[in-house]
Amino acid sequence: MKAIIFIFSAILLLLSCNSDEEIVKKKELPKDDLEIISSDFEGTEFKDPIHLELLKELDICDMVLDENTGFATCSPENFQIIPFNKNKSVRDAFILHVKSATRLKGQDVLLPVRHVIVFEREQGKLVRTNGFRGEFFGMRKGQNNIKDIILALYLKEDETLFHCRFKWNDGKFSFNTIEGLDYGEGMRSLKKESKDSISAQVYSALVDANVIF
Repeated sequence: MKAIIFIFSAILLLLSCNSDEEIVKKKELPKDDLEIISSDFEGTEFKDPIHLELLKELDICDMVLDENTGFATCSPENFQIIPFNKNKSVRDAFILHVKSATRLKGQDVLLPVRHVIVFEREQGKLVRTNGFRGEFFGMRKGQNNIKDIILALYLKEDETLFHCRFKWNDGKFSFNTIEGLDYGEGMRSLKKESKDSISAQVYSALVDANVIF
């Protein structure tokens, strides 16, 4: 983690000294194939009745409001289901986006932040393949009809928000690169020569912080 803090200190120093030597460029992120997914959790009905069936199968929420349990209701106000694999039905492959301050069945506390959980069906049962403590932002074109996903993940110690791209690989989403970062002055992108090394260190910090689980 100290290495990450050092990197951002260097970034800020370079920004204040010489704009021609910026590691981080203040510009618009590439949007050519970016599909931004709305996640306002303000709907009253799911787009597809199957989404409610999937939540019932996962058994993480109450079908109706029960003030005695305090568990979240299975509604679009708390949950969002996003298909990502054109080769499979949403019944067999989907992303679950969970609102913050939601109490799931079996938990004693509210979720402190939004969660993104990826499920695939194996031998008839839904199995978690990925978990992230962060916000689902959007998708980009991937390979084999499986879209890449863009997540907004926050490192509290560094006070920095990262837009991270994940690609489907060997049955799960694997970290690919940082598409942008925001340490309080707006979203910025990394220069090509710095992108790989900084992305690798940030990924390690996200894992250590249990943002990726």
